Amino acid sequence: MSQKTAIVTGGTRGVGLAITQQLIKLDYKVVICSRNNLEIRSTLNLLNKTKRVAYGIKTDISKFSHCKKLVDFANQKLGPIQVLVNNAGIYGPIGPLEDNIPDHWLEAIKVNLLGTVYCSQLVIPQMKRRNYGKIINLCGGGAGGKNSLPRFSAYYTSKMAIAGFTEVLAEETKGDNIRV
Repeated sequence: MSQKTAIVTGGTRGVGLAITQQLIKLDYKVVICSRNNLEIRSTLNLLNKTKRVAYGIKTDISKFSHCKKLVDFANQKLGPIQVLVNNAGIYGPIGPLEDNIPDHWLEAIKVNLLGTVYCSQLVIPQMKRRNYGKIINLCGGGAGGKNSLPRFSAYYTSKMAIAGFTEVLAEETKGDNIRV
């Protein structure tokens, strides 16, 4: 494969931006997404100073239809996607569970877990066709560690679910040379 291609969700700032910059140093062309058009434009200006290496699209990864547009956009701009980095995430409500608003709790599950599921589901068929791909799911925040995160129940729960999802998906796709 002559051109290396990647999608980084939440690639406009923080860890996502650092991952995007590292992929570009490794000669990848990258599509980033965010829910904020201004962040996308600002980040693209930073990344594309010397040559066009990144593209961006406004995406709410909690919605399957937005994830489909993201993957379609990436395929149009870059060709088949080789690497998916599921980085986008939110904390959700912070504080004791009894004080959390249930819809805010659910929003963390939708963005963090379902966004990861949707994007993965959409790139797997093309990765299977090429018998190659990498899916990287970020699930920090203590997931798998000795200490939980009190007052971050939605975030922590969503990240633990991503860890489990990653283990299952890795087993499902290993015969297709897709590393998860």
